[in-house]
Amino acid sequence: MTVWIRGARVIDPSQGLDQIGDLLLREGKIAQVGQVEAADAALVIDGQGLVAAPGLVDMHVHLRDPGLTYKEDVFSGCRAAAAGGVTSLLAMPNTKPPMDDPALVRDLLARAREADATVYTAACVTKGMQGKELADLAALKEAGAIAISDDGVPVGSSRCLLEALRLAPQLGLVFTAHCEDLDLAAGGKMHDGAVARELGECIRRFVAALPAREGNVFARRYFFTESIEDIAGRYGLTANHTMVLLSRTRKKLKAHLTKEGYL
Repeated sequence: MTVWIRGARVIDPSQGLDQIGDLLLREGKIAQVGQVEAADAALVIDGQGLVAAPGLVDMHVHLRDPGLTYKEDVFSGCRAAAAGGVTSLLAMPNTKPPMDDPALVRDLLARAREADATVYTAACVTKGMQGKELADLAALKEAGAIAISDDGVPVGSSRCLLEALRLAPQLGLVFTAHCEDLDLAAGGKMHDGAVARELGECIRRFVAALPAREGNVFARRYFFTESIEDIAGRYGLTANHTMVLLSRTRKKLKAHLTKEGYL
């Protein structure tokens, strides 16, 4: 089948290409780029306002498959990826159970052959993503994993971390690490530093200037992370009234931060 895409913005960083032009595809392969005449084209697509580019690669995707497919699965995730121009993706291993078993890796990759994007997968660094005992990295590599990660949690054991960092390059695996010290991060909301302290003082002055109830509701929600329901009960409000107060206060805060030069 011959497809003629007309007047698209054609971008290819590998060739330094960024221009308005046509694409001619024959049997699914690009046959010509630039000014095209194709009277025999079975399909003509108006590309004005659209970008034609090599497929994008997303290196951090949560397919939730297996075990959490009420959120997403390999097929719905790949449909969404393809719709956004992502043709290849790396699936994270925080599935249920976690991707620490070669059989799970093989199963996902086998099913992904029918999906709308190319799926690669990361396997777990540690068993169950618990950070205590190294997974069988060689077996996971053999099953088809191209990377290892404990996704959104750091590897708790320094010994496991060191051994994984040593083994990964030997096996041809990419180590994608979640770099966080949970003890240091506990309860934290932002990175410490001069800007954070200055911004924090700015917000505290803002809250102090609010009417008492608005200030209390805002502080309970954003400083102490209380739920809407708990705040409503504490101050004798309905949940809807609480949310209205918070919405109003957020708008005031945005105006205040803009005036102070933070936004």
